[in-house]
Amino acid sequence: MDPIAKLIDSAPKIAAGESLELENGKKTNVDDLTGAFNLMTNELRENLKEVKNKSEIELFNEFYKFQNNVELNDEQKEYIEKIIKEVKEN
Repeated sequence: MDPIAKLIDSAPKIAAGESLELENGKKTNVDDLTGAFNLMTNELRENLKEVKNKSEIELFNEFYKFQNNVELNDEQKEYIEKIIKEVKEN
């Protein structure tokens, strides 16, 4: 299978959570692209691990800070925790 076809074939597998790395025996621009693809895959895997280890309130606080450039205050955290609890119960 040619290198581009390998990239195309691998993308949906990685999107589905499969862990893999591609190899290309030649040193070409495609090799550089394959290396970038593998780097992206590893970064996605690490980010996914990080997200899975955080609570809902931590994730929401990070999102809020990203959007507003400030963290939630204590009152907002309590309110969000209440909403998360209600959603989980229903």
